[in-house]
Amino acid sequence: MKALFGGILIFIFGWILQMFLPWWTIAIVCFLIAIAFFEKAKYAILLGFFSVFALWLLLAFYKSYQNDFILLERMSALLGLSSKWLLPFLSAFIGGLLGALSSLSGYYLQNINEKKARKFS
Repeated sequence: MKALFGGILIFIFGWILQMFLPWWTIAIVCFLIAIAFFEKAKYAILLGFFSVFALWLLLAFYKSYQNDFILLERMSALLGLSSKWLLPFLSAFIGGLLGALSSLSGYYLQNINEKKARKFS
């Protein structure tokens, strides 16, 4: 339950921060929330990936809707994609990988600190 709450926090804080800050701030959000909430590596990978994937997919469709999908059509043609709907999913997949790797890094940092604390006590 604690891990699911962490995934929801990634989505919420990512949404808020990405309105004002650059795209890479989602990595910092995933890293910090993984330190605080994820207790297993599989939770860090899965929830980090799917939270950021859903966030970036939603943001891509929202931003594309605001300009009547003109930029989406042009970028898909520029990249040579067969469908214009493939580009938001491709972007969301890349964001999901970023979220999974940064969450896993946060989990491993938390794990290293716990092992050092057990070793010295």
